[in-house]
Amino acid sequence: MVHIVINDIFNQAYELTDRYNAPRSSAAQRHRYDAYFTFSLVTRLPVTPQQWLHILNRALGRLPDFHSNHPGEVYQAVAESVMRGDLAIYQLPRITDFGALRGKQGVGLRFIKGPNPHCATHLTPEICNSPAAAKQLLDELGISDKAFLGYLNGESLYNSYQQQNPLQDALNLLATGKLLAYKVTLPASAPAAKPVEYLPTTAADKPVPLAPETNKSSTSSSTEKLGKVNAAPAEDAAPFKRAHKDGKAEDPYTLQANGKPLGAQEGAMPKACKGLSRLPENHGLLVEQGYPDLHCEWKPGRFATDYANFSDARPDVLPPGTKLYRILDEQANPAGAYWATALPESKAGWRGNYAVKDSWNDNGYYTEYTVPPGDGLKVWRGTTAGQKYEVSDGKKFYLEGGKEQIFVSPNTVAPAPKKFTPWTDARS
Repeated sequence: MVHIVINDIFNQAYELTDRYNAPRSSAAQRHRYDAYFTFSLVTRLPVTPQQWLHILNRALGRLPDFHSNHPGEVYQAVAESVMRGDLAIYQLPRITDFGALRGKQGVGLRFIKGPNPHCATHLTPEICNSPAAAKQLLDELGISDKAFLGYLNGESLYNSYQQQNPLQDALNLLATGKLLAYKVTLPASAPAAKPVEYLPTTAADKPVPLAPETNKSSTSSSTEKLGKVNAAPAEDAAPFKRAHKDGKAEDPYTLQANGKPLGAQEGAMPKACKGLSRLPENHGLLVEQGYPDLHCEWKPGRFATDYANFSDARPDVLPPGTKLYRILDEQANPAGAYWATALPESKAGWRGNYAVKDSWNDNGYYTEYTVPPGDGLKVWRGTTAGQKYEVSDGKKFYLEGGKEQIFVSPNTVAPAPKKFTPWTDARS
């Protein structure tokens, strides 16, 4: 038997049950998305692979056959169980001030389907034993009949269209428990924001990534994509920059003594290395809440598709004190988007594990950033996707990726002064 309530990092609650148990909350909505979004949800929930194995064992009465110890196999098995119906994931409504029907004196109302109350909140529904008591609740909060009915229609909780007495019908739903009302405290109104002053963009502000800043399939040139400029190197430029003379003009690389680009593998890139083909679930809502935009419009009609540089991506809040590292060359933006939680041990490892092509970043420097005291840093984190080089002379090469990378909103952090990379192979 499985019956578990889980809260993710955004305090979004989910109920997990097996095929023989119904959710406790009447307002629970079953997850019915495709395999891609199901896998994405499973990886995003704060459940360890070992815990998922325990849940699978309880739901199936046995464990599936696994071919390795890779966490991805466990997540895939859970997603397949959800798609088959052996496990069910229900999303519970959020009983918070977000989206509440606003009343007076800083109090609002959230409504959910009844009669079974929300099973993942400390709040209790208001008692409305009659339509008159329900109307009294609205009047106490200064909520008009029109606002009440409009809210229920907008939340798909009641359809007042062509009803003879919609207000009385809606009040009856509260009186009979078919709708439940929760009081929530509304945040104080924030003062008007001051206009933002923008400074002219300089060559130093142009981003060069730890991993690629945009998807290679974009129709823009590599100069547009990565912000590279034809400026003279700085006087203190690191002596590691090289001309990339192999490959095609639009995708150059330098062959090493082993006949391959540094950090690359020869052959066709495996499917497991490919990046995401669509934005993560709830991406738009998360961007509104302050998380970085993985699909920003960097030019009119031109979008970055940074999500394609991840094999999997999940939102996270890095706590104060977390240290991040970013590799730079002499034209890089130290406050760019792509970071790592540890300094790569070598140039070859950096290129291969973070899938950084020769022409995207020439390295030579690194910078550090420590999340300051406060609420933490909202980021996307996940596995770096691989990158294919253009075929040249009949040979295929690819950078495998596979390490965890961190994506922050560009130009929102203040990193430390750059230093030289301490790599013995930095000149290769």
